Amino acid sequence: MTARLILYTRQGCHLCDDLLDQLASLPCEEQLAIELVDIDSDPEIQRLYARRIPVLLDAVTGELLSEYRLDRNRVLIHLGIGSSPDK
Repeated sequence: MTARLILYTRQGCHLCDDLLDQLASLPCEEQLAIELVDIDSDPEIQRLYARRIPVLLDAVTGELLSEYRLDRNRVLIHLGIGSSPDK
């Protein structure tokens, strides 16, 4: 099953590039479909995310998975291949 994710980004954002590289190194990378959305392409999206990028969301549920830096454990748990620390 392919997980559909949205990564809000903008040109020249080194944190966005880092997060994308980290996603590519996940053990499930081949199961990810990542839509890159340039926040500067839409004034409303820019207003919502300008001070928060990179922002990674589940494309289906809208669940926030990461802001600023990749929350690797949260993403893996969300994808069903990690375990929460309390288990």
